[in-house]
Amino acid sequence: MFPGLRMNLLSVESELIRFYHSALTERLEELGSGGDFPLWLLLAQFAVVRCDYIRYMLGKGWTACSDGDVRLIEAVHQDMSRLDGGQILTSAGYEVAIAASFIEATR
Repeated sequence: MFPGLRMNLLSVESELIRFYHSALTERLEELGSGGDFPLWLLLAQFAVVRCDYIRYMLGKGWTACSDGDVRLIEAVHQDMSRLDGGQILTSAGYEVAIAASFIEATR
């Protein structure tokens, strides 16, 4: 059920996210919670969550040890650059940037 620890799924990340979104919205509709959860919002949230997860993992001592790890770090770098323009922000600054990224994703 779980991929191997060395398996790299970045090449199919987009397809996996789209599959997850489809299954999630279908299930939300079945539960009567409404399926009004647009893909653009999931993608914006995923970018932020991925950055936060890597922040956590780096704090625990994780290092990029494979080509896939390097590509993951490059993706996170791109996400962070979209959020902060390559500048270090305060916590409040990141909160504003994250909220703005969700609004920007609607356009």
